[in-house]
Amino acid sequence: MVTDVEEPRLTRGERRRATIERVAIDEFLAHGIAGASMARLAEASGVSRPALYQYYRDKRELFATSLITVFEQRVDAALAELDEPGPAADQLDRFLQRYEGDLWERMSASEHTEEIIEAKDPDIRAAMRSTLDRLHDGLERYFESIYSGKGQKRAAQRKAWIDLLGLAPRGFWADEPSVETFRQRLTNLAHTVAAAVATTR
Repeated sequence: MVTDVEEPRLTRGERRRATIERVAIDEFLAHGIAGASMARLAEASGVSRPALYQYYRDKRELFATSLITVFEQRVDAALAELDEPGPAADQLDRFLQRYEGDLWERMSASEHTEEIIEAKDPDIRAAMRSTLDRLHDGLERYFESIYSGKGQKRAAQRKAWIDLLGLAPRGFWADEPSVETFRQRLTNLAHTVAAAVATTR
């Protein structure tokens, strides 16, 4: 049985929801959306099944909420890495490892990855929009700090690097690589972008 997540600033209900959502991600990865069991989720979360339905209308709502929570946590962890000291290559590598690498490590171990990825409906995408905007704003601030200057050319270059960091990792998944290979690709991307920043100055 899992106990409530310890978050002193959260109410008891918020802590309970955080615990349920953490358990739910494991359940969805293990059994898929169709095969996930609300009874198993309730038991693993330490709540009764009726109590589970006080927090979530149904399995789809729990899936959507859990997915959004994981996404927000990934963004928080990734942006925090950009504030850590060190060379740009290391900062960008850690950023990519938290944002993309950790997710691939969890997803690649599941037989239900495709089902989960395809289940992101327009409502979920809309809910994630503000978090994606926050990620983009954080990257903009970061690149302005290491490649400062005004003008369209500099702004366009910063945008190109942000686009590359955001889009290239999707292609890295195409051949369903091992976690080690995927993480190495992320490191290569980070070092490539950092080298481009250094030589473009």
